[in-house]
Amino acid sequence: MIIDVHNHFIPEKIARAHGVEAGKPVTVVEKGIPKFTLRDREFLVETRLSEMEKASISIQLLSSPVGWNASLEECRALNDQLADLQREHKGRLMGLAALPLGVCESDKDAIEELHRAIGRLELKGVSIPAQPSGLPMDDKRFYPFYKEVEEMGVAVFVHPSPTPKGFDAIAKYNLHRIVGREYELSAAICRIIYGGVIEEFPGLTLVFSHFGGGISALVERIQPRYPSRINTDPSHDFIYFAKKLYFDTAGFRGGMLAFRLACDVLGPSRMLFGTDYPQDLEEGKEMKNYIDALRSVLKDEDYETLMHKNAMKLCGLRPRDGE
Repeated sequence: MIIDVHNHFIPEKIARAHGVEAGKPVTVVEKGIPKFTLRDREFLVETRLSEMEKASISIQLLSSPVGWNASLEECRALNDQLADLQREHKGRLMGLAALPLGVCESDKDAIEELHRAIGRLELKGVSIPAQPSGLPMDDKRFYPFYKEVEEMGVAVFVHPSPTPKGFDAIAKYNLHRIVGREYELSAAICRIIYGGVIEEFPGLTLVFSHFGGGISALVERIQPRYPSRINTDPSHDFIYFAKKLYFDTAGFRGGMLAFRLACDVLGPSRMLFGTDYPQDLEEGKEMKNYIDALRSVLKDEDYETLMHKNAMKLCGLRPRDGE
């Protein structure tokens, strides 16, 4: 069984409003900076299911870029669509809720929508950007949200912002997407560890995209500089807290260098499989090649943990009939 926790859905109406046509992707630009690229495969459900079949992917958890930093009304409409897809394709497509986190003066509306999306619509988790409304993840404004998802046992999937804030030096050459997103993820991880968020909410489940922005390559620089905040136990270093997080395998176009490093530093027990369909891996054969590459380097138990067991545990999923 294979569960893909990182892939994207865009409502057809929104995609076509931006000029998306069959086989014609459109890059949305914000203040001269590429924000994200829309493709028809993001709303063509039968094409999605066909490519999943080619790759032997059992389930996809759908998240949507248009739900990050969106209004309450936009989040509600998107969550309704995700719930419709989940009901129509029961056991194959499942949704991650969008929330207006940081958008309003307080996050009461976001928490109410969290309860509606998880409780009534039965979506399987939450998807947020690494800087909700441009704020860092250790901002105490988000503490009521963290407390709520911790108590509810809801997994929060953290994706880089479409246009990360505060990085003007990388405004050219598409570097906001290529480099800025990975830096933003790494910075977010550092802030929730340095800021004590993990210590404050030990039951909080956070899943960071793209191997955490490739943070494994930085731990030897970060580790000696980890400032003790609450814990005085010297064994509770940066890696100790990083291994309380989860990470998905998307974002590097199926390349294995980032995976091998993350596997060595963080371990496969903290990873979940993701393809970034259709942004990075667009066809079933590409996804299958990545799956085969992972299979070739992992022990059976680690492979099963990464490919489906972690996702089932964190999102409360059940095996499909016959699997």
